[in-house]
Amino acid sequence: MSIGDPARDDSCRSRGHERKVDRGQVDPIIFDFDGVLVDTAEDIATAANAVLQHYRRPAASLERVRSYIGGRAESLLRELLWHADEDPPSEAVAMFKMNYSECYDEHTQLYPGVRNALKRLLAGGKHMAIATNKIESITQALIRRLGLEPYFLVVVG
Repeated sequence: MSIGDPARDDSCRSRGHERKVDRGQVDPIIFDFDGVLVDTAEDIATAANAVLQHYRRPAASLERVRSYIGGRAESLLRELLWHADEDPPSEAVAMFKMNYSECYDEHTQLYPGVRNALKRLLAGGKHMAIATNKIESITQALIRRLGLEPYFLVVVG
């Protein structure tokens, strides 16, 4: 997905709001979400540890889970439950996703300084987007809860 086409339109529309875009060169800033803008580690660890418990494995520390955030759920579970060369069962992945969909917003929070940085970038005319491995509906829900809608023209999950 691209950020607007200045040749066709002078505004970008996303989630019901409009922002004027300079017809000149658009130089977007594209952020990852987890571990860059927001700290989601505690909620991800909660969901992952429920899967570990189901498989009668010891709980993973928050720091261990944090070290594997950034890939897909399959990658996280592969590292926590199985050897790196084995894929986790689809049942484990489905269980993780169900668990995470129930707890994704319990402890997730912006990293310190993120809101001020986004405000400065927006005030400076920057066009920002998010590209993440996270399920888009969960990403959108977190963006709404954290009040980040005004900063991002496009969110792709």
